[in-house]
Amino acid sequence: MNLPTDIQGAFAYCEQVARDHYENFPVASRFLPRDRRPYLYSIYAFARAADDMADEGSLPAYERLRQIDRWEQSLDACFEGRATHPVFIALAETIARAGVPREPFRALLEAFRTDVTTRRFGGFTELLEYCENSANPVGRLVLYVFGKATPESLPLSDKICTGLQLANFWQDVTVDLMKGRIYIPLEDFDRFGYTESELGRRISTPFSGLIRYQVDRTEGFLRRGNPFSASWGVTSGSSSG
Repeated sequence: MNLPTDIQGAFAYCEQVARDHYENFPVASRFLPRDRRPYLYSIYAFARAADDMADEGSLPAYERLRQIDRWEQSLDACFEGRATHPVFIALAETIARAGVPREPFRALLEAFRTDVTTRRFGGFTELLEYCENSANPVGRLVLYVFGKATPESLPLSDKICTGLQLANFWQDVTVDLMKGRIYIPLEDFDRFGYTESELGRRISTPFSGLIRYQVDRTEGFLRRGNPFSASWGVTSGSSSG
């Protein structure tokens, strides 16, 4: 397969990657300004490829990590003006036009490495560190694309993104369990006298108290980020509904 090497073809390639996947991104993108969409497509294509590498179940963990390392090498080449893959050709244009720094991309790759190596989180601090790499960079990248990345907006965006990531974990406990993953910190299992075995057997008591505890502190992140969402005409509301 001959991959495009011109900027227009590279952006078209990234757009097709987004449209070929089932997530909400391609649908939501129709409501975004047309001139910003190509930049978001390039960011999505970058993350989508790395995510697929992390989740390639047929390969051993070391090979998946090796693929992510090579993807990061391509990212470095992109920032050095040596992009050859269409994703990075498009990404280089996005970086130049929107002034996007390298760190959010590197943080995302670190999150994908964690996806390969980690299926449990001992404490809430450890889980928050994962969110700092998996969720917060996404918000930051979007802010850069829209020219809204400021010392004031970035920390507030982090609160919102962490809160949304945590909320997603709590609503997908069963789905993640089927994949062998548990995001509820193990220290909280001990706190509520609950076990992984009981979770697997769908025993609801004291699960209800355990998940309520997670929801309550997740709501705190959304509330602390509320000034940011309000400035965009959105309110975070309550995660407890």
